[in-house]
Amino acid sequence: IETEPELRNRLWCNIRFMIDNLRRMGFDLGRAETAIIPIIVGNQDKLMKMSQEIHQAGIFLNPVYYPAVPKKLARLRLSLMATHTQEDLDETLSVLEKVGKKYGVI
Repeated sequence: IETEPELRNRLWCNIRFMIDNLRRMGFDLGRAETAIIPIIVGNQDKLMKMSQEIHQAGIFLNPVYYPAVPKKLARLRLSLMATHTQEDLDETLSVLEKVGKKYGVI
């Protein structure tokens, strides 16, 4: 962190970009402000199906089910890194938008 501050700056750019775009699409992110972004799905069956489709598209997100979170707060957990490229972010947004619309989350 001390020797490569540009990585911290790049991570914050990625965080702001993803949060702004996910919210613009209509996803519920709760009070997300960090590199670990919760995408609230709220339904465990939808979460399972969405997670499978997202993984099949080559995007790795962690599904978080009850009892780790309340059933109504079942979520996808998106973890960002400074090394994610703009292309990575754009592709992730594209997949999430498609799947989110398909399952009525957005």
